[in-house]
Amino acid sequence: MILIKNKINDIYSNPSSNLFKAIYLIKKYQKIIQLSIFITFIVLPITYIIKNHLEINNLLEKIEIQNKELEYQKTSYKSLFNKGKSEKTDYNLTTINNTIKKIAQKHQLNIDSLNWNLEQGKSIELKIVGNSHLLFSFINEINKTNYLKYNLLTLTKSTQNKKIELNAILVVVTNKE
Repeated sequence: MILIKNKINDIYSNPSSNLFKAIYLIKKYQKIIQLSIFITFIVLPITYIIKNHLEINNLLEKIEIQNKELEYQKTSYKSLFNKGKSEKTDYNLTTINNTIKKIAQKHQLNIDSLNWNLEQGKSIELKIVGNSHLLFSFINEINKTNYLKYNLLTLTKSTQNKKIELNAILVVVTNKE
């Protein structure tokens, strides 16, 4: 204890020493030094923590938005994929036959012949005898299908009383325009 007291007395008795000058500056600028220590060790780390917390929250919000966009894209992709699959099934031979037969039945027409020509692309030779009004509505509805187009269409007077004979070659369209 006496040793420390002697050292302090030596410092104060020799005001030109560097140690005395340092202690004097510490006493003179004590509030500034305390404030700088407080800022360095408490305020700056807290601001960095708050800044990092805000950045993490922003990143989490962006991730949530991207997840929502991804879910939307997944559902739209699935719907487009399923739509594409259903469109591919429209080109199936039996589906096309059934479609033509349903349209003919809807207009109360009987199909005399329905022949497929698969050698030079998909085409259908179709022969129907019926009333002119019913045949024209049949032709109109076939035009509305997006995968069947007329290549050749002839209407002739039938041997049956007041009937018209429809001879048509339908082409299956593989790509949509």
